[in-house]
Amino acid sequence: GANTPLLLAAAAGHHLVLYQLLAAGADPAAANAHGYTPLLLAVADAHEPAVRMLLARAAASAALALWAAAT
Repeated sequence: GANTPLLLAAAAGHHLVLYQLLAAGADPAAANAHGYTPLLLAVADAHEPAVRMLLARAAASAALALWAAAT
């Protein structure tokens, strides 16, 4: 796919925009045509606040999936 607003915000390190997009339901795992995810782009450009936010989101999603599987 094309670069989504979430991918662009991650690549630019706009962590406040990332927060708003994630809160609105943007998919943090969605990749572009090159296979790059928002987390990969944030890491590649050393945008630490964006990386931390995306990692926290991934951890929360994983914990929720584990909890759902256990019930």
